[in-house]
Amino acid sequence: MKLKRSLVALAALLLTAGSEANALNLTLDFQSLPSAQGWTFATNNSHLGNAAESLVYSTCTADGLPALCMDSTQLPYSNSDGSAFWYTRADLELSNPFTVLMRARLLEEVFQGFPSGRNAFGLFIDAYTGSGLAQFGVGADPSRIQSHVKNYAEILTPFDTRQWHDYRFVVQPGGAFELFVDGATTPIVSGPLLPSSLDQALNFGDGTSFNAVRAEITMFQVTQVPEPSTSLMVSLGVVSALCWSRRRQVGNRAA
Repeated sequence: MKLKRSLVALAALLLTAGSEANALNLTLDFQSLPSAQGWTFATNNSHLGNAAESLVYSTCTADGLPALCMDSTQLPYSNSDGSAFWYTRADLELSNPFTVLMRARLLEEVFQGFPSGRNAFGLFIDAYTGSGLAQFGVGADPSRIQSHVKNYAEILTPFDTRQWHDYRFVVQPGGAFELFVDGATTPIVSGPLLPSSLDQALNFGDGTSFNAVRAEITMFQVTQVPEPSTSLMVSLGVVSALCWSRRRQVGNRAA
């Protein structure tokens, strides 16, 4: 009996250790810009290039907390130079289900370029999983959510996006995504991933050249519990075999 309990405890320890070793838990602390924490600044503005980061992003205090402030409204719009400024990471394993948590508010939204270019991706998150794309953007004039589902139709929100809200972005690679706001149990938008063979990457920030925003972010976290690794499954198999062998030995002695 003692051996059985020990083997069960060992199996639980292996399962816990395997999950913790491979679990993704990435949190921005906003004491420094994301580019100092493993993220890469990106822009489609060939004129400004990387110099645009310090013009758009800064660390600040908002709602009494360290925050990332973004303001792309002060940069002039140009047809020849893009006006999207975002952060990206291509070193994350996104083939298993993951969740992105963001607490943010929009302070201002300014439309630029052609009216037909209006969209809500001045503050956005998107994820390329290797087989598909999940994305959403937040707009303030009017308050709305926009995603690739429903042909990028704007979804007017019952809440004011100029106020603080918690956005929970749940992605099932190879399946679908859901976006929950402020602890709601029903997603405000959900749907299948858009097929894409582009390499895995996670992006956030100002993702459009057609509208600029001022926004503040006080939380950005990525969490993931992956499937058990092959080595972990082998270890658990060994434990199961030992348990089976022990039962046989006890049975033979009883006979």
